[in-house]
Amino acid sequence: MTNESFNSADKKEDNYALDDTLAGRVVQAGFAGAALSLPDYIKNPKALITSYILLLGSFTGLVGYLNAVDEEEDTTPEPPAESSLPLWQLIAGLSIIAVLKVLGLRKLAKALTKRGVKKPWSIFGGAGAGVVFAASEYAARRGTDI
Repeated sequence: MTNESFNSADKKEDNYALDDTLAGRVVQAGFAGAALSLPDYIKNPKALITSYILLLGSFTGLVGYLNAVDEEEDTTPEPPAESSLPLWQLIAGLSIIAVLKVLGLRKLAKALTKRGVKKPWSIFGGAGAGVVFAASEYAARRGTDI
């Protein structure tokens, strides 16, 4: 066995293309920042929900496209291991966390607006994008998944 075949057998296959490049990590951060900033620019609740759905759809489409590109034709990813947590419980739990987070951010946004900040959601978006980028860049440099 050559060193080359030994090293390729020990590598963990990463099928998530957005984490592989600096550009992908910037895209993730940009989408997070844009999603958090939307309430400053779209005041109508129906238009805001529509914008969130379109943003989520475009991000999902980009992820699907980038993950469909296979650099090595002879590798086939293995299906993920079975989870003991049903999908509906995962979605419900994440939805509850998201609602609580948004309610807390709304209170903070109102407090900042009273203090004279014109676009508090843009501040949240910038901070959120920075956190997403820093966390994904840290994970990429360490070679681990977050």
